[in-house]
Amino acid sequence: HFVFPWYKDLVPKTGGVDTPDWTLDDHLSLASSLAITKTILGSSTPQANVYFGNQVLTAAMARLLNISAAAIRSIYPKKFDFFCVVPLPYVSAAISEAKYCLDTLGGVGITTMTNHEGLYLGNSALDGFWSYVNSRTDKPIVYVHPTTPYLKVNGKYVEANPTLYSSGLVEFYFETARCYMDLSYSGVLTKYTNIRWIAAHVGGAFPGILDRMIKSLGTSMETTLKSIYSTRIFWDSAGPVYPSQVKGLLGYSIPKSQLLLGTDFPYAPAGSYAGAFAGLINDLTDFTQTDISNILRNNSVALFGKKLNL
Repeated sequence: HFVFPWYKDLVPKTGGVDTPDWTLDDHLSLASSLAITKTILGSSTPQANVYFGNQVLTAAMARLLNISAAAIRSIYPKKFDFFCVVPLPYVSAAISEAKYCLDTLGGVGITTMTNHEGLYLGNSALDGFWSYVNSRTDKPIVYVHPTTPYLKVNGKYVEANPTLYSSGLVEFYFETARCYMDLSYSGVLTKYTNIRWIAAHVGGAFPGILDRMIKSLGTSMETTLKSIYSTRIFWDSAGPVYPSQVKGLLGYSIPKSQLLLGTDFPYAPAGSYAGAFAGLINDLTDFTQTDISNILRNNSVALFGKKLNL
């Protein structure tokens, strides 16, 4: 991720905890320490949704985040690429920004959140956006970042985290499950077949509910969706998902070629990555060295292809 000082001033809390400091030098230092040669930057929650209910300011924020990310890439074109932020739930504005960012600024994909102002991605109000994304010949990649759940009550947005704990500590993982359940039930995954998706944290809590959720849809739909989970959804492994959490996902025969590596820096501190990497490299007895190399680099290169400036 990237967090400019002006953004931290606007968003002092993220997921219920203090928004971290970030500098380009800190990011480059972390990348060097972990032998990371390419970072695809994406804005963390709340992305462009800083001013709920205000379409103009949300669209302006998306543009500012995108030109900021493009500026970083212009300084270090071999080290950085970036995902385009879009001002959902405002469909027309989101289409315009996606087109500008992908075609003019050169973003390698789109990033959304699990919900935008309380609307989950499978909501029919967003169909026009997915129709546009699906129509593009470059088969866009959509990275979905978890965020705080919201309800709209008497015209006001209210945080809907039902626990006493920060959303970033627990609720984000249920948000990811809620989002991919919604994308499955709503038909977005089966209708818009050109879109490839990246799910955060190897799906969060989604693998834990997958069978119970999917079997209610019937055998034919179960087969179709499980094929999509194994081919058009890629599972980002930011954080300590190895060696244990990932096994819940692999239990559904999702191939290792669908696993990608992320860091979540700076929201997860720099010192946490050595253990997460060790869990991948040292503790997975059923992963070959080739599997590990693919997760560290080759799977991402295969997914993004010529979109990346390598």
